[in-house]
Amino acid sequence: MVLFGVLDCLNIVAAAKAVFEEQCGTSAGTLPESKPGPSEPFWKRTVQGVFSICFLAVGVSGVGAFWVHTHAHRNGTIEPAGDHIVPVILSGETRYITQEEDDLETLLRTIMMIGIPAVMVSAAVIHFIVGVKLFPHMPTLAKLRGKEDA
Repeated sequence: MVLFGVLDCLNIVAAAKAVFEEQCGTSAGTLPESKPGPSEPFWKRTVQGVFSICFLAVGVSGVGAFWVHTHAHRNGTIEPAGDHIVPVILSGETRYITQEEDDLETLLRTIMMIGIPAVMVSAAVIHFIVGVKLFPHMPTLAKLRGKEDA
């Protein structure tokens, strides 16, 4: 009973159907008609798709860099032995990993360090200057200047 009283005070529930319909107004029970809008041109959909793939690739390389670092450290040796000659420090503990593992981690980390700023800059250029909507709730530069119908 206390829960219902709290929800009623917050106008989340109503004591009677008439009170609920009064709160909803005259449009209760009707859905607004949706008009099919013009489809985006093919080149804009292609740019959106290529950007999404690049965004995903940079994210995967970032996660992969951290995973490779942790996995290589866990499988590393305490002392340099055989092909485990590259020192890696994780949480103050030094382990020795192979050169191939270090090269893979360096590659993934480089892709991440170059890719994140590149994706951010390209997103701003594509959305604001080229006019391809990557962010649905943010207007393009043409709409902000009023040159395009909203």
